[in-house]
Amino acid sequence: MKRILIAILILAVLAILAGVAVFLMTREEAPVPVEQGYGARTGSLGRPVGIAIDWQRALLVADNIGNKVWRVVPR
Repeated sequence: MKRILIAILILAVLAILAGVAVFLMTREEAPVPVEQGYGARTGSLGRPVGIAIDWQRALLVADNIGNKVWRVVPR
């Protein structure tokens, strides 16, 4: 189980660094590109405190400041 979580974390970091991920805050809002999002609007930067994979294989990231769960999907 630990190896699976490490592999998921590595893949998530690579996807974000490659710029192929989009943060979706809610279904009503438009996708937010990685380079613009994650606390940039408020001036405070969140940090991931938990990750999971949903049933559609999207990465879910919980942050510690915005009290949100970010959904990361490829473009």
